Amino acid sequence: MQDRTVLFKLCAVSLLWGGNYVASAYMLRDFSPIYLSFARLVVMSLFLISVALVGQSVRRPTIREF
Repeated sequence: MQDRTVLFKLCAVSLLWGGNYVASAYMLRDFSPIYLSFARLVVMSLFLISVALVGQSVRRPTIREF
């Protein structure tokens, strides 16, 4: 059971990683590289912030810390 889980996760990472290059090549036809970099930064930032808040792994800063 453990071997299948590891194999599935490895395949998922490979597909996502390789799909990024295909998607970038396709998207560069219509959008500028600066826009794509900005869009990737925004999407991944929102995703990582949501994961951190849901997982309670990051405490929220206080008003004084801002």
